[in-house]
Amino acid sequence: MGSPSKIYTTILDEVNHLIQSLTIETTDDEIRKSQEDAQKQLKGIHREVNCALESLQKNAEWDIFSIAFYGETNAGKSTLIETLRILLNEPSKIKERQRFKQIICSIDDIQKQLEQEKSVLEQIEKSYQQKILNFGKLAEQKECRSVHQEISDYKSDIAALNKENSENENSKNNVQQEWEAKAREAKVSVEQLKEKVKQISGQLSECCDGKIIGDGRSDFTREVTTYKVEHNGQKFALLDLPGIEGKEDLVLKVINDAVQKAHAIFFINSNPTPPQTGDKGNEGTLEKIKKHFEQQTEVYSIFNKRVKNPLQLKPGIIDDDEKESLKELDKIMQGILGEQYKNYIVLSAYPAFLAVANCWQNDFGKGQKKFLEKFETSDNLLQKTLVKSFSNWLTTNLVNDCKEKIKKSNYKKVSVVLARTINEINEIYKSLHGLEEKLLKNEKATSNQLDEVAEIIKQ
Repeated sequence: MGSPSKIYTTILDEVNHLIQSLTIETTDDEIRKSQEDAQKQLKGIHREVNCALESLQKNAEWDIFSIAFYGETNAGKSTLIETLRILLNEPSKIKERQRFKQIICSIDDIQKQLEQEKSVLEQIEKSYQQKILNFGKLAEQKECRSVHQEISDYKSDIAALNKENSENENSKNNVQQEWEAKAREAKVSVEQLKEKVKQISGQLSECCDGKIIGDGRSDFTREVTTYKVEHNGQKFALLDLPGIEGKEDLVLKVINDAVQKAHAIFFINSNPTPPQTGDKGNEGTLEKIKKHFEQQTEVYSIFNKRVKNPLQLKPGIIDDDEKESLKELDKIMQGILGEQYKNYIVLSAYPAFLAVANCWQNDFGKGQKKFLEKFETSDNLLQKTLVKSFSNWLTTNLVNDCKEKIKKSNYKKVSVVLARTINEINEIYKSLHGLEEKLLKNEKATSNQLDEVAEIIKQ
């Protein structure tokens, strides 16, 4: 039919045709009630299909392959996305990191000026102390000389010495005033430079990596943020979704819209265990996945291993027990999603972020220092986390032939609505078919009765 919109339009036309076919007047109450019930159900189907069409027109993405990161609150979605933004040179991240570098250079320049000013202050202090020392020696020499003077010259010499001492005292005061002025000026300059460093440090914190990473609170991410990337000629987008375990009434619509927009989804979990079912009145993660992912063509699980200590980052990241749990997760996800579900991926996002991030005097900076002391270089640390391998796979295998994948994904969304519509119409058909069989039986019985009456009349 050319496009999903035309398929939706055709479905709407067919449902309208069915509704119109049920408007034939009848005097039979049972038939009339069945018609009214069927019409009511078909109108409901019509509304659902119409809403799906509006949603498709609003959310469907045909130009850029969109990858949604979906999962529980604090599972590490934003940490992984932030790391990928750095590794894949996402445009807004490049600007942010360039700004960080510029500010760091400015702070280095100011620190050099600060050290120079401190050196000047030390030199002024040293020079002052030397001059004061010289004045003290001069006074002692004069005193010693006055003791050895001849008595006859005492009066005249004492007057000359008093005059000279007075001049020395004035010189000393002048030196002290000069030193105090220079010291005051140098101290003001030092304080100004310190204040400048403080102000620039505030700007630097705005350019640090990791601002999108949650701080442990539920619903830290409330909106879907899209980061567009181009790598080796392939354009794609990373969608950072709110967590599904917080106040979902605040974020449910944006999650639904983002999932409908996405062509591939990563279900991020910080535990290797399969998602749990809910209880009465509360949907579990498994039910949410089934509801949100039924329209998808590609779904992957990511086990984001929580690693806060360098000693936890062992080869392969996971142990045998976790491998067995992940196999069970694959089995359950395959069971509810079928061929849409592909497989699980293992990585550790937090140390990978520390390996590549620009940090400045915050918790990330402390963590970065701790991990780099253990692994020596950023590359060594990054390789251990398996995030680099994931990034390479994402930019090759996953986004390969993305135009065809976009088309397949969007048509899949249409096919789900079409299948649901067919199933609902089949239920209406079964109901009407039951009435049809009943009426046919009544017709046959009535015909036989009429035949018997006719035979009696004939006799």
